[in-house]
This record gives sequence, structure tokens and C-alpha cells, in this order.
Amino acid sequence: GYMMPFAVGSFGLGMMAGALSRPHDGSEVVATMIGVAVVALGHDLNRRARH
Repeated sequence: GYMMPFAVGSFGLGMMAGALSRPHDGSEVVATMIGVAVVALGHDLNRRARH
């Protein structure tokens, strides 16, 4: 299969997990939102790879 969607999605999940250790000053929200966007990109890459 295609490794890029998996790698991108895993990176996004890692970013969201890393956001848990951020101080509660708003930066954890930004880190989580960026992680969610990266996971969404991984989903899109997977969808495009299958069609």
C-alpha cells in the first residue's frame, strides 16, 4: 500500500498527543488544531490514493 497517508496521519496524531503536554495558555489549542488538520490531510491523501 501507500505509506504517505499513514505517515501523515500518524504525524498528526502525534501532534495532537504532544499538545497534551503544552501549557494551558492557548498554545495547546493551536497545536491540537494543527494536528487535526494534518490528520485530515492524511485522510484526503488516502482517499485520493484509492481512486
